[in-house]
Order: sequence, then structure tokens, then C-alpha cells
Amino acid sequence: MFGRFVLPVLLCFALLASCRQFQNSGSNSRNADKPDIKTANSIVIPSDKESSPVPGVTSFSNPDTTLVFTSVGQTYNVGFGKEVNLVYEGGINPDDTYLVYESTLDGYTLQLKNRTDEVEVKLERLCQYYIVASPNFTTIKVNPSLKYEQIIWTPRPDGTWEVRIGATERGCKSKALQELQKVRTKDYEKGLPKK
Repeated sequence: MFGRFVLPVLLCFALLASCRQFQNSGSNSRNADKPDIKTANSIVIPSDKESSPVPGVTSFSNPDTTLVFTSVGQTYNVGFGKEVNLVYEGGINPDDTYLVYESTLDGYTLQLKNRTDEVEVKLERLCQYYIVASPNFTTIKVNPSLKYEQIIWTPRPDGTWEVRIGATERGCKSKALQELQKVRTKDYEKGLPKK
């Protein structure tokens, strides 16, 4: 009689332990996938729509504005042609976060996200682009009127990615593509896996 009750209890404990181990292995895997992004302490917002923001590791001595982030998800709008310092408060670890940039008609919307947060990108107009942590953590929604346009991913030097709707042949510009062309040297090309 005692054996009848002990065996099911032992099986339940074994099942719970294996579930915990599986759950922990999943979170470790997700942390291993955490994008390697350089922490930004400043940003240069370009003066034109042709270029993308340039993050910097050092702060400006006399910025046009300072953005203070106190929580993940916080958003700011910044116009073209600004030098911006970033301040992280309220227990935010800047090494665990990054900024999502969305191009707008008059500048950029900047939103603080955790590096492993899922981000939804809404592409509404030709040549619109976002800068996100990784394609792995990004969902894309496209305006139906743009269904025949290319969606292009380009890696950036700071570890983030530019996602754009519209090819350069359609008149769309990409600072990330220009930077990428600089690092595609002959040595790089030799090291590529063969088809």
C-alpha cells in the first residue's frame, strides 16, 4: 500500500525537476542569443533623411539635448540634426538595453528596449527604416500597398541591424549599407563559405 503512493509522488517530483531544467536551459539559450551591441552614451541624429543615427560610446560636452531613460519602453522623439546625450537611471543597466530607432518625417522616434525584447516593426511608407537589435527578435508588418517592395536587413557596426523597405534602386538610401561596403574587403570575401 505504501509503495502505491510513493511511486506516483516520486514520478511527480522527477517530472517537475525535468521541467525546471528544461525551462532553465531555454532561458540560458535565450541569453546566449542576446545581441552583442555596443552601449550608446550619445547619438548623432543626422540632419537629413538619407543617413541613420550614429551611436557613440562617449558623451558630448555640449549636446543639443539630453534624454533621461528611467524605464524600459520609454520613448522620445528627436528632430534631425541633433547631438544627444543619453542618461540611464532607475536601476537600468545600459549594457542590457539598446535603442530602437524609427525614422519619421521630421526625425526619429527612439525607444529603450531590453536586448532580447521582441520588437514589432510597422513599415508604412517606402524607404522607411528601423534600427533594431536583431532579426531574431523582430516581427515585421507591412502596409498592404507596399507588398511588392523588398525588405532589406543590413548589419551595423555597433551590433544593431537596419531593416528597410525599398531597395536602393527604388531611391532608398542606407548609411548602414555604405558602412557595410567598407568592411567587405578581399580578405573578408576569401573567408566566406563557398556556395
